[in-house]
This record gives sequence, C-alpha cells and structure tokens, in this order.
Amino acid sequence: MRLVQAIALGLSGLAMSSVSLASVEKAETASSAAALESYIVKFGETGVLHYAGDLPGMRATRPQSTGLRKLDAKSPASLAYRDYLRGIRETRLVEISSAIARPVSAAHDYDIMFHGVALDLTAAEAQRLRSVPGVISVELGGTYELDTDAGPALIGAPNVWNGSAVPGNVSVRGENVVVGIIDSGSNADHPSFANNIDLTCGFTEVSPKLISTKDCLEANCVGGNPEDSDPSGTGHGVHTASTAAGNALATPLTVAGVELLMPISGVAPCANVRTYKVCATNSCSGTAIADAIEEAIIDQVDVLNYSISGGRTPWADADRSFLDAINADIFVAASAGNTNTTITNPVGQVNHRGPWMMSVANSTHDRVVAYDLDVAGSLQNVPAQPGNGVAYPNGATSATITSAASLGNEIGCTAGGGFPAASLTGRIALISRGTCTFVEKINNASAAGATAVIVYNNAGGPPTVMSATGTTIPSAMIAQGSGVAIRDFLASNPATGATVTAPAARITDPAFADILNSSSLQGPNDDFDVTKPDITNPGTNIYAAIGDIAPAGGNAQFGFLSGTSMSSPHTAGSAALIRSAHPTWTPQEVKSAMQLTAKREGLWSDALTPWNPEHVGNGRVDLNKALLSGLVMNETFANFVASNPATGGNPRTLNLPSMRFTNCPGECVWVRTFRNTLGVATTWNAVVDAPPGVSVTVTPSSFSFTGNINETQTVTMSVRLSEAVSTRRYGRVNFVEAADLAPDASLSFGITGTAATTPAPGPSDIFADGFEAAPPQ
Repeated sequence: MRLVQAIALGLSGLAMSSVSLASVEKAETASSAAALESYIVKFGETGVLHYAGDLPGMRATRPQSTGLRKLDAKSPASLAYRDYLRGIRETRLVEISSAIARPVSAAHDYDIMFHGVALDLTAAEAQRLRSVPGVISVELGGTYELDTDAGPALIGAPNVWNGSAVPGNVSVRGENVVVGIIDSGSNADHPSFANNIDLTCGFTEVSPKLISTKDCLEANCVGGNPEDSDPSGTGHGVHTASTAAGNALATPLTVAGVELLMPISGVAPCANVRTYKVCATNSCSGTAIADAIEEAIIDQVDVLNYSISGGRTPWADADRSFLDAINADIFVAASAGNTNTTITNPVGQVNHRGPWMMSVANSTHDRVVAYDLDVAGSLQNVPAQPGNGVAYPNGATSATITSAASLGNEIGCTAGGGFPAASLTGRIALISRGTCTFVEKINNASAAGATAVIVYNNAGGPPTVMSATGTTIPSAMIAQGSGVAIRDFLASNPATGATVTAPAARITDPAFADILNSSSLQGPNDDFDVTKPDITNPGTNIYAAIGDIAPAGGNAQFGFLSGTSMSSPHTAGSAALIRSAHPTWTPQEVKSAMQLTAKREGLWSDALTPWNPEHVGNGRVDLNKALLSGLVMNETFANFVASNPATGGNPRTLNLPSMRFTNCPGECVWVRTFRNTLGVATTWNAVVDAPPGVSVTVTPSSFSFTGNINETQTVTMSVRLSEAVSTRRYGRVNFVEAADLAPDASLSFGITGTAATTPAPGPSDIFADGFEAAPPQ
C-alpha cells in the first residue's frame, strides 16, 4: 500500500513539474491579489471516528465496532488507519497544487470526524478544487460557526464568536469554561463532543472537550453507565449538552448512518463539558441530583444546566442545593417547566423560583424545516413542519383536502367520535391540534381512509415538530393562522385540492421568532415577591445531537426537541460565553448582565399580545449586548439564605435585576445596587416607563463612575399609586449611558396595591420627558 502511495506521489510530482515556474509565480501573484479565505476541503475517505473496517487488512476504528464507549485514537488500528489517511493527504495536496497552479500547505489536517484539510484559497480556486478527484466538498470554514441551529444566531452568539459584541473585539467561544450538564447522560462518541472538529478550540486527548461523564445514579457518581439510556430515545441529556456547548458541525455529515440536516453549533462551542447522569428514564432521582450537584462543585465547573422540574419550594428542595453551587462560583440555568397531562394550564405554575436561579421560559426562534403546502384557491407556500412519524415522499403529494371541522370533529379525537368510515378516503385530512395526542388524531384519520394529514396549531407561533411515532400515513403541522384560514376557505369550497411538496427545506422568517411557546410554564409567582421566570430563550423545534437510541429502533444521533429543557441550555451556553470573556464576574453578575440587557419585545403564545414579565421575565437573552453590559448586580449567599419567607425573610429586598411588589400600600420602595464594569468614565440617567396609575421616582436620577470597575451605586426607586391596582401592572426603570458607551440596563417591575393617600409630587419634581425622578445628586 505504501508502495502504491509512493508511485502515486511520484506521478503527481511529475505532473506538478510540468507546471512552469513562470505559471506558478503568476498564480501566486493572482492568488495574493484575490481575497484568500479559509476553506475546509473534505476528502472521500471516512474519518477514524466512523471507519468500519471496509479496507482489507485494516481493522475498524469506530467505537461502535471496537466496543469502546469512546474513540481510542491511539490504538494500533487507529494509528494504522491514520497513517494511511496521512499518505493520501500528502498525495492530494500535490494534486491540489497542480490544479490551482501554486503550492499549498494545509493549515489543519483532519482525520477523526472526517478526512480533509483546511486551506487558504480564493473563491475561484475553491471552485476548481470541487472537480479534483477524491474531493467531495470545498466549503468556507465559516460555515462551522453559522448557528444549535438557529438558536445561537437569534440570540447573537455569532457576534460574540467573532468578537464584535465583546469588549476589545476579542473572539470568545467559551474558552477556559467548563459547562456541567445534570440530566439523563451522554453520547460520548458523538462528534458534538469530539476533540478535533475545530482545532482552534485546542481540544486534545490530554485536554478533551468532554472532560468527564459520570453516572450519579450510582453512589458518589462512581461506576454505572453514564451514557444516555433513556428508552424513549429522546437523548434529552445529549440534546441539552450539545445545545449549550456542542461543537460546531457542518454539512455534509453522516453519523452512524444518520445525515445531519443543517449546520449546528452549541452556544459556547469551545467550552468543555462534564455530564452527570441523574435520570434513567423521564423520572429523576432526588438523591442522585444532590450527589450530582456535589460532584459538580468538586469538579469546579463554571456553569450548570438543569433541565429538570422542581424548585417550587426553593429554600427546601433542590434549588437550595443549587444555591450552594452558586456560592461555589457556579452559574445555574434551569428550565421553567412545561405543561403536561397533570398541568394543563401554564399560568402560575413556573418552576425554579429560587431568587438565585436563572429560570428560563421557552420562546421561538426564526427557523422551521418544512414541506411546502399549496391549497388551490387559498394559501400558497405554507410551511408544513414534519413530525417524527411517516414522512411525505419526495416530490408532490396531491389530493383533495378535507377539514375535520366539516365532519363535526375539528380536533379529530376519539372522544369526539373519531371520523365516519370512508369519510376521508383518498384525502388529506386537516385537523386542529388539541386535547388528544397527535398519534390519535392521525390514526383516526387513517382509519377513515385518509392518505395524509395536516395538523394546524391551536396556539400562535410557528408550527412545531409533532410526536407521531406509531402512525402509518404522512403528517405535518402548519401554523394556527394558516390552518384557520384554510379551514374557513374549505367551509365553502369543500372539493379543493392541496399539494404537499417534499423534501423539507430550511425556512427562516423573523416573524417566527420571539413568541412564547404555549407549553412554557408562566408566573405569577404568588409565593413571594420575586418575578419568575427570569428570562426566555429559544426552546421550540431545536435541532441538536441526541442519543444512540431511536424511539422506533435503528439510529438516532440528531433530532428536534421542544420545551424549556431546550431554552435553558441556550442560557447556560450564553453564561459560558460571558464567563469566558469576564472570568471575574460572579454568577449573579452574569445572571444580571443577561437580564439587564435582554430583548424586551416579543409576543405571548397567541402571537398577538405583547409578552410581559409573568411570561418571560426581563425578556429574551441578547448576546449582542450582554457581554458589553456596563452595569452588573451581585447578591450574597447569606442574603439569599436570610430572605427565606418561612424564617421571616423578604425576598423583595434582594439585589435582583427585576422588581416586584404585591399589595403596595399606596407608596413603597425598591433599592438596588449596581457595580461599574467599564474602565472609562460614564454617566447614567434613569428613564422610567410606568403604566397608568403608577409613578416611580428614582434617587439619584443620574449618577457617574470614574472608570474604576470596583465602584458601586445604590439607587432607590420610590413608587406611588394614584389609584388602586388590583391586577398587576408592569413597567421598567431603564438606565441609559449618556454617551452610549454601553447598552441600556433595564429593570422590569410588576406591582399591585391600594391608592396613595398623600398628595402627589409637585411640578418641580417632574422632568420635561414626562417621567418622575428626583433631582440629580
């Protein structure tokens, strides 16, 4: 084999020698004049991670074949195969140099996840290389940093990765930060956690991406099986880990026979990962959770993600243990929770109420992967999101479309009588989401003769991925507005045809983004005066790595999941980026930076009504601003412990980036303290956005820092109610830097109470902008 390589190398060398020195010099001059960019050039051979032993005399190296949980890149078989690939790369580089008429050298060699090299090329050279034998793709290296999947881009992570949203314009991708995942386990040999996907992160076998995987269902997290073994096949823990800190993966890519549909990346792709398994199924052990939190503290992780329920009694349940973790310098993100068969109404049910926790709601991003639905005479190009059941066949599927409403059972449930026999023969059924499972609806339509199903959402926002395992006909979901419009059209046009065109394509629309998912648990938190959830992030239709087990057998590896379990790791990854850029910031300062700079605008789950703090806290994470925050807020462990209402404490007095007062007796106050983060002189002015009947006086209304990052400022916000407020009203106190040296810092507030009995302030206390404030001090 080495002799064959040597002969090939010699022939390639002869071919190269036929290129005159003059032509080489001319090509070098041309390439230097054109813009050189970094490209990933992939070759046809399988990388070590996937090599299945297809070559005679060369043993398999992939973990699935060797029986190892992780890739052993230093085994004799791996070293032999890597040496074989190295020889091919040497030959290919000579052939590439000949093709573009100038010498090239690889900036990076790749042989684990895939076989290839990184080269600096012009666009014209890259195009020529695509026709070189053995080259299967030539793509800009930047495709690795595009966006799991659309979530990081929506919240601004790419601008942190490239440095444009970081002080000093320094690229930050989570370097030197360890993210811990307390969940259902790992998928250790998945490329999302491999070491050589992006060499700029510096991961090696000595300093690996995935530092440890521990099974905390076993005593002291020792032994057992740390891999995700959830029989449902969702790979919940793998999905959360890859969303927070998985490697950036680009297409084309196939893992264990499963094709990656689109480029994906964790929010902090250069962060390290540790996983702690506490759930063998959907049920998670409280003793294992406590063990995992202790283990994470021992391991000195920087960020924890906890996409598990609880926290309704935060001074007495696992939230209290997480306070110990926060005291050990660990930021904690936790899911706000989802509706289920026992919690059908999300209002007032929010989880993780501990004031120290970052409780995260679930809102949408701007991407769907959908078929195209056209209804004759009605809507065209309607995005129809596939479920995980039977796919529509590639090409056009056309048939008469019939609304379930015309059959007297719009939601298609068995309890509503199902559908009459043969009433849908040869037709596409249009059914509303709600009450019963998707499987029940689809199977009822199939029993009535339907050949396919379109389900329309019963809440606002984009269509979601349906759980349709166990069905036998194709199905997909469309948005509520589209479904209602088609239903109403069919009421007077029952013989209308429809066409669904597959395969699904990625569709991006800003109108899809920042809509609260109807399943996301909400406030109010009526137990004590702390707003929950704290913030929101994308958690709907999130595409990321999953486990090895598929629900219906076979392979899995990548999948769509929705829920606050998916929005929480977006927040954990965001915290990893902030901690990487600002390693001296405390966990509470990191939390406050995200809340103070959050995107305020968004919609409730009806896609019409503006969201409020009961839905999303301060708003949606905006990494374009969070790392540039000029103000941060801290709170102590002792104060959190002392604020326990059961022992006479008052959480309302804590130094948090949101404010709340229930039953204000006409006049009341909040006090907050900020720390300066900027090394330059700044001046901050208070601007109040108050609802009717509520006025807020800020003292001082303006304050300055000299540029000392240890400077602090305490601010008092005095509230006066001019009328009784029985239903909570919301507003904001915004602090605006006078020279635009930092993003606005915004404190949300909510209040109820009785009307004040003292006279209102005089005109001298009201500024021309119409907002009340005290004179500067």
